[in-house]
Amino acid sequence: MHASLGYACVDALSAMKQFIAYFSTILRAVWQPYIMESQSAVPVDTSNIDIDSLSREERLRLALEAVHASGLKPNGQPVLALKQAARDFHVSKTTLTERFHGRKSRQEAHEHEQKLSAIQEGVLVTWMKITGRRGMAFTPEIVQQYATRLAGAPVGSSWVKRFTARHADDLKVRWTTTLEACRARALNCTVVREYFEIVRELIEKFHIPPENIYNMDEKGIMLGLGKRRRAFVDRDQKTLYSIEDGNRELVTVIECVAADGGVLPLSVIYQGKRRDLEWGRNNPCNASISHSPNGWTDQELGAEWLEKDFEPQSAARNKTGGIRLLILDGHNSHCTYRFCQFAEQHDIIIVCLPAHTTHALQPCDVGVFGPLESCWRHEVNQAGRNFIPINKTNLLIYYSAARERAFKESTIKAAFQKTGIHPFNPDAIDLALFEPALNTTTTSAQPMPAKLPDLLVPISNTPHTPSQHCSALPTIPEGIATVEVQPGEHIPSHSSTSQYHIPVPPTPPHWASRNTLRDDNKGLRTLLKAATAQMTKDYAQMQLMDLENGQLRQRAFGQEKRKSKKTSTHARHMTGEETLMELAHADWNAHMDAVFKEAKDIFKRNRDKIDQYYKNIAQQEKEEEKARQKRESQEKKAALDAERAQKKAAAEAERAAKKAAAEAERAQKATEKAAAKEAAAAFKRLEQMAKEDKRKKAQEARLLKRGGDAAQVCSQQEVRSSRDVLPLENIPQRDREAPAGKPEAEVAGRRNPRRSTRK
Repeated sequence: MHASLGYACVDALSAMKQFIAYFSTILRAVWQPYIMESQSAVPVDTSNIDIDSLSREERLRLALEAVHASGLKPNGQPVLALKQAARDFHVSKTTLTERFHGRKSRQEAHEHEQKLSAIQEGVLVTWMKITGRRGMAFTPEIVQQYATRLAGAPVGSSWVKRFTARHADDLKVRWTTTLEACRARALNCTVVREYFEIVRELIEKFHIPPENIYNMDEKGIMLGLGKRRRAFVDRDQKTLYSIEDGNRELVTVIECVAADGGVLPLSVIYQGKRRDLEWGRNNPCNASISHSPNGWTDQELGAEWLEKDFEPQSAARNKTGGIRLLILDGHNSHCTYRFCQFAEQHDIIIVCLPAHTTHALQPCDVGVFGPLESCWRHEVNQAGRNFIPINKTNLLIYYSAARERAFKESTIKAAFQKTGIHPFNPDAIDLALFEPALNTTTTSAQPMPAKLPDLLVPISNTPHTPSQHCSALPTIPEGIATVEVQPGEHIPSHSSTSQYHIPVPPTPPHWASRNTLRDDNKGLRTLLKAATAQMTKDYAQMQLMDLENGQLRQRAFGQEKRKSKKTSTHARHMTGEETLMELAHADWNAHMDAVFKEAKDIFKRNRDKIDQYYKNIAQQEKEEEKARQKRESQEKKAALDAERAQKKAAAEAERAAKKAAAEAERAQKATEKAAAKEAAAAFKRLEQMAKEDKRKKAQEARLLKRGGDAAQVCSQQEVRSSRDVLPLENIPQRDREAPAGKPEAEVAGRRNPRRSTRK
């Protein structure tokens, strides 16, 4: 039994030796090319590096890179000796040896004590770089906020200072420059590409030379506003002033430059309703002068500039007589029918820049107006030092001096070159200028887009060959265990497979040696460390993306503005305390409205009960009111009937009285009529008697005329008068008076004819 067991052990040992020899042959075939490659590696080039200017950690890092790049000897020692490397890079040999054998630096050893790990800080630094290029730069307060989110604990302001110091090679603090949101949205690759395509097509189609390519723009300057300057003062002086006129009146200047470095005479627009001829007395630059109520250009002045300034001046420079290209912004003064019609009639092609992109595409804004502004403020400072106020009458003197210094041919050419117009270069626009547009793009534009981790390699059907490096194998060798990982939605589109794996070493056999197990353990630890680093990085990136997503959702859905309630009940002037009290009252009302809204159902039921109660009361009151109105109506009707009967009786009595009065009046009139008739008859008799008397008198007169005896006549008259006259008491009293229309003498004569005869 023991003999058979011994033979079995010998056979097992011989088989193991054959397997080890075969496995060694395979490993040598696989790793030999990479060993030779590492031995022939090129050492680090330090000829252009100032070693003494580097920090200690930088020198140690370069020394280790040089040692590893030199390769290994057959005995496993590096080709570049550690002592020589320490001498070359001015570091301690002991420290370099310890680092070579795996000892950590002080920062790496104390990394677990930091708020954020090196991987998390690296993710934060990358995030800050990308958002800074997009115009959303991080301030120290924002860095503190994001670091607190990553660390899961509060981070102080001192941590931000140490963080900045640790990453001084990647980050620096600068003052921001404001950029309007409309400009950030407008300047994108699509718009710029279309603009350059139009310019290229026009230049190639009409063969436009650089002297016929112009750019025009307006600029506002303040008459008395200079710039800050550095000056020498007493060390004890705390406040330094620079005296200047301080006149902030705005004057608009229209400048036009050409791609060959040429400049057309300027045009000035003063503020005023009427022209002052003194404005043009001092005009060394032969500028055209206009005026407007607000000092700005308008549609009329824009057309006037094109007709009277640009066309004759550019025609004088047009040596070839070809078409001229004028690039300008889309202001309404440049888009009128008069402006465009005149340009078409005189072979002038107008190209409007895309809206809100002049800060990157217009040569005047990019490279011309900056030096002009600096030179102009210098002239203002010089005039202020000499106590000379700049006004409309001497403006052109100082502006011409600033313009002459700023408008150099090289400066203008550089502006056209930087904007890609001449020489034509669509790629001249810095790609960093397009970064702010990614904040509002509709496509996916995360600050740190998803990418395939280095640990994952695609699964391929290509068979494994011994010459492939095991750490970068794109295939699955036989016997290698893999961990399948489902791909994310942002896997690169160029990948030909949808599955990936993490290459891990095979499971060692149960008879593996201690060294084999140690190497296998070391490889697994290395893989685990790399996986931990990748997971830490991904988690930090996910936290930052969560913050970014929250900001985007807040911007998209959280911009619900409160409706401002304007009222005239509040005072026009309110102190801060009064305003806070009113706001607190308004907020309380809003809060109570929200509470009432939540308790809407309960309030509705209670309100229904209350409404029903009041409805019953109202119905009862309505019925009572109806009965009361009925009683009042009946009483009113009875009173009305009594009043109507009373009025009817009064009317009947009145009619009877009127009838009696009418009958009495008729009786009186009949009596009066009879009396009047009797009087008329009496008067008629009197008239007849008067006629008879007159006849007798006429007869007596004839008798007298004949010579009769007067005495006889008189006696006859007396006898007749005494016989014919009626007594007075026999005549009614009313008939004794003379009738209407009868003379009194005639009536008297009738009554007493004797007396009238005697007379």
